[in-house]
Amino acid sequence: MPPRPRPPKGRTATVWLLGLPQFVVADIGASLVSRQDSLVSVYYLILAASLALLVTGIILGATTLLRSTSRMLIAGIAVDILLLLDLFRLIAMNPGNT
Repeated sequence: MPPRPRPPKGRTATVWLLGLPQFVVADIGASLVSRQDSLVSVYYLILAASLALLVTGIILGATTLLRSTSRMLIAGIAVDILLLLDLFRLIAMNPGNT
């Protein structure tokens, strides 16, 4: 079986960018909401957007992985999955009690 081609560099970067930067924003939002209860609705809006971006990154990476292979792409998908699990932990926490 011939080796699979490498994915486009932009696709791998997109998978990484859909994971890390937006999760930092979600984490900062969680720390801000823990100090002020009035921002809870904004916090949940940030979490919903983060969830959508993480799922998009995982799906985009997985479909690219079907056609080509790259260690950086696999690492990006793994990071997105781990961040998704951590996002579920943030969602499970009650922002008013942190």
